[in-house]
Amino acid sequence: ASDAGDVVRAADLFFRLFKAGAEDKEILTTGARCLEKTGRYNDALVMLTRGGKKFPREVTFRVGLARVHNLKAAQTFHESGKMDSHVVFQYEDSIREAQGVLRTWPKNRDARLILANALYSLGKWNKAKTHAEELVKRFPKHPGGFIVMGDLAFEHFKHLRRRASGKDRKST
Repeated sequence: ASDAGDVVRAADLFFRLFKAGAEDKEILTTGARCLEKTGRYNDALVMLTRGGKKFPREVTFRVGLARVHNLKAAQTFHESGKMDSHVVFQYEDSIREAQGVLRTWPKNRDARLILANALYSLGKWNKAKTHAEELVKRFPKHPGGFIVMGDLAFEHFKHLRRRASGKDRKST
């Protein structure tokens, strides 16, 4: 079903295999990806957690956990329009997972990008900038670091504009 492009059906089938006790690395990684693509983030997190426990040296599961926490936070924020505790905790989980990956695999591009994105989303712009600059330096052909840098530049521009218009009283 996954190869045929029916991701929803594939996600259902993979999750049924998972609930039946499947512990094959390929089933867990592909299943989690299908669940992620269909927005079933809680199910994907459970599957990735099992994979991480079964295969602790496999970076795919840890990066997947960081990515899905980040996506879940972004979706929750988009739906509610509020940066509430649920959103913050998901971003913090994403940051924790990504930092864990980078402690073991410091050259992991995806973990660093997820980390920069989550930090940016929480307004930790100086830390996000540090990781985005590292991405640009290590992976100059990948757009991720440049995108985060562009987002940060735009936030800086908005801040300067508010300040110039007198709407940002804290800055004056």
